[in-house]
Amino acid sequence: MVLTLHRAAVLTAEEFLAADHAGWELVHGVPEELGVGVESSWFGGEIHRQLANFAIEHGTGVAFPQDSALRIWPGDANHVRKPDVCFIRKERIVPGLRESGFVTVVPDLVVEVVSPNDEAGRLAVKVRDYREAGVPYLWVIFPETRAAMVYEAGQPVIESSDVLAAERVLPGFTLSLPDMFARADAELGERTTGYD
Repeated sequence: MVLTLHRAAVLTAEEFLAADHAGWELVHGVPEELGVGVESSWFGGEIHRQLANFAIEHGTGVAFPQDSALRIWPGDANHVRKPDVCFIRKERIVPGLRESGFVTVVPDLVVEVVSPNDEAGRLAVKVRDYREAGVPYLWVIFPETRAAMVYEAGQPVIESSDVLAAERVLPGFTLSLPDMFARADAELGERTTGYD
C-alpha cells in the first residue's frame, strides 16, 4: 500500500508503516515531517557508525540507524518516533523484534541531532516523550553550538561540549564531540554561518 503522507492525515501505526514513511514520524496518529539537513544526517551516520562498531566489537547490543521506528508508548499505539540513532543492550533484545516493523523495546540510549529546520517546541516534546517512555540516556546534539544536552535518568540535565558517555548502559563507550566536529569540518568543510 502506498499512501501520500501529509499532516492532515490521521493514521494507525500499521497504516503509517505500510506507507512510504521515510523522513516522517507519527505523532499521536498524525504524520509529522522530520527536520533534515546534510550536517545532521552526517552526524547521525557518524554516531551510528561509532556506536555500531563498538557494539559489534564488544558484543554489547544493537545500534539502530535513522528511520528506525520506535513504538514504545503503551498508552498510545499510534505514536511512532524516529530518533537519529538509538541503542539497545543485547540482553534486552526480545524475540520477534527482527520480524516487527517497529522497535518496541525502550532504547537504553537515544540520540537526536538538531537540524536547521527543527522547531524548539517540537524538539522539547520529543525530549519529553523519550523521558516519559523511560529512556535512561538521551543525547541531543546541536551542531551549530558544537555541544550536546545530556539527559540521564535521575540526574540533572547537563550541557557538554566535551566527551559523552552512557556508562550504565554502554560501559567503555565514549563519543568525543571535539573529535567528531573536527572530522565534520575536514569532511564537510567548516561551517560558514549559524542556523537562522
